[in-house]
Amino acid sequence: MSTFRGEPHGSPVTRIEHSDAGVLITGPFGTEFVDAVVVTVPLSLLRDFEFVPPLFLDRRAALGRLTMGDAAKIHVGLRAPGPTSAVLSVPDRFWCWTATGPDGDVLPVLNGFTGSPGAVAALRTDEGPGPWAARLATVRDDLDLDLDTAVVTTWHDDPWSRGAYSADGLAARPEDAETVASPMGRVFVAGEHTAGEWSGLMEGALRSGSRAAREVLAAVGTPT
Repeated sequence: MSTFRGEPHGSPVTRIEHSDAGVLITGPFGTEFVDAVVVTVPLSLLRDFEFVPPLFLDRRAALGRLTMGDAAKIHVGLRAPGPTSAVLSVPDRFWCWTATGPDGDVLPVLNGFTGSPGAVAALRTDEGPGPWAARLATVRDDLDLDLDTAVVTTWHDDPWSRGAYSADGLAARPEDAETVASPMGRVFVAGEHTAGEWSGLMEGALRSGSRAAREVLAAVGTPT
């Protein structure tokens, strides 16, 4: 099986030209010919990716029916240990929790999660962790929060993800994930958006990678 020569790692692939003979990939590094390609870009990027020949009509239709969810997370350090807990702020549409580490002790951090464009925007995550951390201090006044340590993570504003994870659109069909995941010649697709019942989860991403690896080996054989 072909491997990269040179230094294309870390450079975005901009075009995939595929045939029964193999795959030609193009990017800032130039072009590379390989036996097969596994495409793992998030759903939003997969829709815009240039394939030659283009994706089959059934795949494009399935991609159009799937949507990308919006989510954000916050983590705030604790000055003093606290018990395990989980609290939902209904007006703010987020929940927060503390959890144990590998040794069974409660970790000194409060975690928070919110989902949907409206909820993310209402917490003003574009201004940094401050507004959300201030709400946490009110909702979780039972904990000694170190607000200066607050960190917010978002995905909708990341050009390499454009969202957090896939979700069913109003027109979604049960077979959409399987359709998107179907091999197309020497091009194989992985990612949580191809994992069916496991979509939206890290578990789904890992399962899809194992599935794609099996498909590659079945198509081109074991590398020597």
